[in-house]
Amino acid sequence: QAVVMGEAEVVTDTTAGDPEAAPAALSAATQPYGPEALLRRMLASADMLAVVLAAVAVAFWDGRRGPALVFVLAAPIWIVVAKLARLYDRDQQTLRHLTVDEVPWLLMWTLISLTLTSLLLVPFPALQLSPAGRVLLGGATFALAFVLRAGARELWRRATTPQRVLLVGDGPLAQAFARKLELFRDIHAEISGRIDSCADLHRGLGGIRG
Repeated sequence: QAVVMGEAEVVTDTTAGDPEAAPAALSAATQPYGPEALLRRMLASADMLAVVLAAVAVAFWDGRRGPALVFVLAAPIWIVVAKLARLYDRDQQTLRHLTVDEVPWLLMWTLISLTLTSLLLVPFPALQLSPAGRVLLGGATFALAFVLRAGARELWRRATTPQRVLLVGDGPLAQAFARKLELFRDIHAEISGRIDSCADLHRGLGGIRG
């Protein structure tokens, strides 16, 4: 059973233990962690850069600067679509979120954004890309966004403190969870406190509130 308490991820597996360990471990594990807002900004910057670089590549390939410039200026539209697709919120919704998990969503984001931008340019035929140019722009944006997002996540993990986790219990579930944190560093979390049982946790909470 997994329980979220404050800003600590708590895994419960009730066993007997030392109740005096609860207050100290609880205090250590309920401090604020990980600037998720920074990660969202870094992902948005990666998406923006992907659109700009893809537009520049299309400009060199097509030989026309006008359409490429329009797509660069339309980059905020792509960011809004990504936000609506929750591409900046999924890291906080799962314990382990990888860029490869976003492939279907990135494809949808690319298609919707490209279609929306092209529709806005219908009154301006001179600024429209050719069908081949749109395919190139979409493919380049998708590929660049994937690579840049993966790089942004890795940079964020290196630049920020891992999430602090309070582990409750010492049974099989608790041990498996601790092992998972050791094996998968991309979870970006570390155990900062351990409590032997839920009863100790409740007593610790009572002591802190009292």
